[in-house]
This record gives sequence, C-alpha cells and structure tokens, in this order.
Amino acid sequence: MDFRQLRTFIEVAKLKSFSKAAQKLFLTQPTVSSQILNLEEELGCRLFDRVGKNISLTQAGQIFYNNAIEIINTYDNLKFEIDEYNKSIVGTLDITCSSVPRKHFLPKVISEFSLQNKDVKYRISELDSMKVIDNIIDGYYDFGIVGNKYDVANISFIPLMNDELVLISPVSYGICSPTLDLNEIINYNFIIREKGSGTREIIEKALSSTPYNFDSLNVIAYLEDNETIKKFVECGLGLGFISKYEIDNNLNQTYRMHKINNLPLERFFYLASHKIRTLSPLSNKFIDFLLEKSIFY
Repeated sequence: MDFRQLRTFIEVAKLKSFSKAAQKLFLTQPTVSSQILNLEEELGCRLFDRVGKNISLTQAGQIFYNNAIEIINTYDNLKFEIDEYNKSIVGTLDITCSSVPRKHFLPKVISEFSLQNKDVKYRISELDSMKVIDNIIDGYYDFGIVGNKYDVANISFIPLMNDELVLISPVSYGICSPTLDLNEIINYNFIIREKGSGTREIIEKALSSTPYNFDSLNVIAYLEDNETIKKFVECGLGLGFISKYEIDNNLNQTYRMHKINNLPLERFFYLASHKIRTLSPLSNKFIDFLLEKSIFY
C-alpha cells in the first residue's frame, strides 16, 4: 500500500466514478481499477459495491476512507512543514461554498492569498449551505462557507461576513415604498430559494417570529440561485428575497428593493469545518488567511 493508491481510492470515493477519478489524476482507467483491486486484495475485503456503472463505498470502504483521509492529511501536513521551511507552498485548494460568498467574498480573498502563494491552484464548487455541510461531514471537503449556522455534531462555525436579505419587486407592480409591512405583500406570488439553502432557512426562521409562517407564502417557483430569482422578478412573476450583495445596476430600472418592517433578515456567512478531522496543511493556511481578512466585511 502506498500514498498513490490511497489518493486514487479517495478520488474514486469522492467522485463515485473510476473514469472521473482517472481524468482528475491524469491516469488511465485500467490503472485506477488496478490500484483499487490491489488495495482490496491487500486488505482482504471489497471497498466498493459495483452495480452497473454505479459504485458506492461498502461499510469496510467507509471505514478505510475515513482513515485514508487522516493518513493523507497527516502526510501532507508533514510535507507542508518541510515545504514551508523551504518557502515552497504548492497544491490544489478545494473550496465549496454557497453562491453569495463565491461571487462577493472569495475572489478578493483568493487574489490576495495568491500574491503570497503563487503556486497554489484552486477548485471551487457552488452548493447550497446544507450540501456544503454534508460534503464536509463526508470528508469530500476540508471546509466550506455557508449562509446559515446549523446544529450539526462535530462541525464548527466561525462568522466571516455579514449580510442582509432584502425583498425585490418588479417595477411593473408599482410598489415604491422602501419599507413595507408584511401584511402588504403576503398575498403576492413569491419566488424562493430551494430547500437546503441558507437564504431559505433565514426566511423560514424570520417568518416564524411573525403571525405568519413560510406556508403563508404563495410560492410559485423554487430556484437554486439569486440571479435566476432576479430574472423571474424582473419578468413580473412575483416577489423574491435575495442577498443585498446581489443588488445590481438594474435596481429601479427592472426591479425595486424593499425592507420589511419587523422581519429580521440579517445573517452571517460562516466558515464551516470539521472539529475533529485533521485538515490538510494548505486548508489550514488558507483558513488562517481567511479569518484574518474577514474583519474587512
């Protein structure tokens, strides 16, 4: 057993595909299959269930996966310390986050981090907040940035940047007041983020403190991103809640922005990471940098 086999096994488990793992690792698929087979033979058990083109970890595979992550991260930490001693920090940083920090927080932070760490590359994926948490728990990512704080075992949440949700309405509706009462809008159609998003969770929680609840809204569409919500609103399909960071030059041209009296829609975006699992050294370095820079937001 060697580190190449462990890294191959981890990528197959993450991607649930031999061919995708081969592409990512710049190996042939037969090489990946051979490495996994050799591991299974050495361990004396199957690591993956294979049903047609679908693969999943066996119970033994899950145990091996959790420990393989620890071994690789411990090795990477050791190598990182030596590289840092030699002033050479390299590697690929995997970051998962929800849409607002991906667009409005990470670009500046990564730009500044890259000035000091020119050999680091980045893979950034956008998921809703609950999926980010699930992926951290499953070991697919060391950390992520989410739009809500959840009661989840072994996950820590550190505030990074503040935000506020605002209501937007199409100009064609003629709603001009910058502040509204909830009873003035409750009968309109709404376009809302999908279940699992931090935005959706904040709206549900805020409404629970009023005489209304989430089910009081006449939701005609559940969407996966703020940009599409804006497009739906601009076309006159209903009202929507989006982050204040998503307000753009179309304000007052195709849509208007409003605050709702007595509806608490302030929130933080949080750095989420595993409390127990050993993180990769590159992740630790970026997290330290991230926390330092978050004071500007």
